[in-house]
This record gives sequence, C-alpha cells and structure tokens, in this order.
Amino acid sequence: MCFGNSESKKPATTQPTQPTQPVAAAKPPKKILLVGAGDSGKSTIFKQMRLIYNNGFTTDEKAKVRPMIYENILRNMMVLIQATKTLSLQISTEENRERAEKIESLEQKILLAPDRVWDSNLAQDIAELWKEPAILQAMSRRNEFQIEDSASYYFDNLERIGLSDYMPSEEDVVRARIKTTGLIEQPFTFKNLPFCMIDVGGQRTERKKWIHHFQGVDSILFVCSLSEFDQKCYEDDTTNRMKESLQLFADYINSKWFADTLVYLLFNKHDLFLRKIENGARLVDTFEDYKGPENDGEAAKDFIKETYKEKDTENRLRNVFFVTALDKANLKERLEEIVADMISAENDV
Repeated sequence: MCFGNSESKKPATTQPTQPTQPVAAAKPPKKILLVGAGDSGKSTIFKQMRLIYNNGFTTDEKAKVRPMIYENILRNMMVLIQATKTLSLQISTEENRERAEKIESLEQKILLAPDRVWDSNLAQDIAELWKEPAILQAMSRRNEFQIEDSASYYFDNLERIGLSDYMPSEEDVVRARIKTTGLIEQPFTFKNLPFCMIDVGGQRTERKKWIHHFQGVDSILFVCSLSEFDQKCYEDDTTNRMKESLQLFADYINSKWFADTLVYLLFNKHDLFLRKIENGARLVDTFEDYKGPENDGEAAKDFIKETYKEKDTENRLRNVFFVTALDKANLKERLEEIVADMISAENDV
C-alpha cells in the first residue's frame, strides 16, 4: 500500500555533491602571565583591563569592594597614627588625640567587619586627622614605614566616601588594595584575536604557585614598582623592595620555564618615581654604584633599566616599558604595543 500523492513517485532531483569544508577550530587565546613582587601594581593593571576591554565593574562588584575600601582607609590611618609615635611627632590638639585613640581601638574590629564600624562620624574623624600637622609630617616620611600608595587619594575623598549611600567609583575600585591569592583570569580581544591575562599573587607565600602556570604561557609581563626603590618589603620590613624585585626577576627570567616565552618588563609607578627623585630622594642610598646626578629622574630611570637588563643572562627580554597603571590611557597604549608585538613575533616564526 502506498501512502501519498502522485508527486511523491517522481524521481528525486539529484544535486551535485559539494566537497565538505572542514570547520575551522577557534584559536585558543594567547596567555599573558602577570608576575612581580608584592605591591608592584600587578593587580591594578589587571583591574584596569576590565575598564579598557570588558565594560568595567558591575554595581554588585563595586558594592563588594566597599568594605575593603573602608578597611584600606582605617588601616592606613592607623599606620599614620603609629608612625607619629615612632617618629616622635606630637599630635597637636586634645580633640585629635582622642580621635586617634578611638581609631586605634578599632584595630581588631576592622579586620573582621570594617563596614560594621564605618559611619559618617568615623569618616569625619579621619578627615580631621588628615589635616593634623603631625599626621601630615609623618606622611611626608612615608618611605620609612609601610603605607599604601592610594592612602592620600582615599583621605582626600572622605567627604564622598563617608556618605551613607556611598557607592565606589571605578577609580576607587582600581585603587583598592586587595591581596591577590591564587590566580585570576581576564579574557579580552585585540584585533579580533583572543587573549587571556592571568594575575597571580606577588607575596612571597604566593610565588611558589607561579611555577605551575609558566608552561604553555605565551608571554610574561614582569611588573616592577619604580617608586619603591627606597622602601622595605611588607613581609620583613628590612629587605629593600626593588632589590627583592631584582632578585626575583633574575631568578625567573633565566629559568628554563621561560625558554620559549616572550618576556616584557614593565616599570610601573613611573609618575611617582619621577616626583620622588625630583623631590630629593637619593637613588645612591639604595644602589651605591649609581653615579648619575641627583634630582635627575631620567638618569635614575636609565640606571634602573640597565640594572634589570644585566640580570637577563639568557638574553630573553623582549622589551621594556614605563607605565603608570593608574593612567588608563597610558596603560592601554603600552599594553597594545605589547600585544601587537606578540602578534608580530608569531607571524615572524
């Protein structure tokens, strides 16, 4: 029995067979690994990537950073209050001494829940202390103790941050110090090609984890903070930060893991470095063999650049860049030079 009409009995028209085209596999992203000592600015660079290539931070992400900003502000003011004692600087008024005692009494609480102790009154107390001559004098000697680069920024913005409905701005989030543990990946696209930047912890306890990520990485960006040539490491408060960075650079750039990897050196905090040198900070106090003129930022910069390059005994360093990670336009320009060079290097193979 046949089901259907007469049309169904007509022979089917055959079409010429087309050769099957293989489906092109999507290219895996080029992996860029950010490495460097603690407080070099790696995480700032990483967060700026979100603003440059991936539409920034959501409201929820900003809200989650808010208590960390409160903690940064409180901890940095505690550091300044302690510095006035260490440096024998007398707080000038009874009101400010009381404010300082109140803030110091919060030390344990802010470690647990800074947003629970924060309010507009506390913000006002910190704002008043930021005008205190002894606090400002301590801040002028900041290289003698541990305080973060963004402390002044947050103190200057306390009127806004102290509001009950405060929501962090993108710059607030970028400047927040949040210790990186483990690794964080950030995909992005450049000239229609996929890339992935990986941020790993820079503190000593985190560095041993890096080695597992070297193999198969296309590019290494080693970040050094130029401005910290006269500061000590957080971990022991005795080791010079730049000398530790130099040793770390030497250890890793000459490692077997870098044999087939493009290596770039990024000197961060370029603006702070030039300002510090021009204001009288002496590079010779850290590097005795520096013979350049004092107060000459360019000469000091060139010396540091050559000092790092001398550590590259395997001749693996592809290029050197000076950046200010907080300057989004400047950072974008430098990153795109690096990514373009990565593409060029692949085409040259």
